Amino acid sequence: MSRKFLTTEEAFDYLMSLADESDDSDPEMIILPPDPDIVTDDEEIDDACTSIEHGHAIFDEKLQEETAGSIEILKEKNDAEFSSTPKWTNRTPKFSSAPESFYNEHHKKITDMISGKSPLELFEMMAENMIAQAVEESNKYAGKKNNHDFCLKIDEFKQFLGVIFYSGYHILPREKMYWENAPDTGLLLILTTLVSQAMSRKRYFDIKKYLRFNDNTAIDSDRYYKVRPIYILLNEALQQFGVFAEHLSIDERMVRYFGRHGCKMYMKGKPVKFGYKLWILSSLDGYPFYIIPYQGAQKENGSENSSERLDKDMKSKKEKKTLSQTVVENLLSVVETPAKHNLFG
Repeated sequence: MSRKFLTTEEAFDYLMSLADESDDSDPEMIILPPDPDIVTDDEEIDDACTSIEHGHAIFDEKLQEETAGSIEILKEKNDAEFSSTPKWTNRTPKFSSAPESFYNEHHKKITDMISGKSPLELFEMMAENMIAQAVEESNKYAGKKNNHDFCLKIDEFKQFLGVIFYSGYHILPREKMYWENAPDTGLLLILTTLVSQAMSRKRYFDIKKYLRFNDNTAIDSDRYYKVRPIYILLNEALQQFGVFAEHLSIDERMVRYFGRHGCKMYMKGKPVKFGYKLWILSSLDGYPFYIIPYQGAQKENGSENSSERLDKDMKSKKEKKTLSQTVVENLLSVVETPAKHNLFG
């Protein structure tokens, strides 16, 4: 199919139609030279078709058909034309489906466990064992510090967690300002009344002082030893319904942290560059099934000399696995039948 170009008169008429529009665009016409690779006949222009005006040749209006090259018309777009407004449509949400065998076996059990429960009841169902672990270890630690008057109870620890959650979305410059009662604080006094009615400032900082999740007298080489029971209990709570999603995803997640710790990572080019890195097995809609905190590269045993380590590395070279293989195998260890699931990374 041959391409049709505008003639001079057609281009002029089009420019005039653009000038009549209400916008402030400034169209331009560019006459491109002919393609040098295309051989054309020489154009002959009759002198009768031209006239001289102010030293320049003026073409007659009848000269329409023969135009060297092609004509392109450029029109500047307004900013409104570049701004794209998203079009929202109502669609049925897509949820991850469960394998048929699991669906038939456990669906009624899951429904009976969570049906009719409020968000608070669901939170308590997931965090019950973790709260009990924190209360027990905190009381033990306070006793070792010769503070036998300190006695933390589960209901009181839930109030402590409520203050922590509240401070997460109502942020103040200093932590003590949540108990501010000065008359000149205005609106701040109204917002902090909820915290002061739930717990006194002294009691809050006492709980924070003695808060522990594990026994410090039996610390081992695990860098996450102090919070390891929480991760174990959290994974058990997440897996109490089984791996009910057909489509699974394995990826890493950063927990923002700027303090000093041996497990703090730096991830260049990530939205959260400093913090703890977690490996997570989850469904495509975000429900986590298994969480593994990353401890970084493990150090060699200092009791071995260089030759012993070299011999050991040579013997285990064929059996050595990459980090990715190890992480995937550990995360999939909680899946009963991995072949029935689709895995995305």
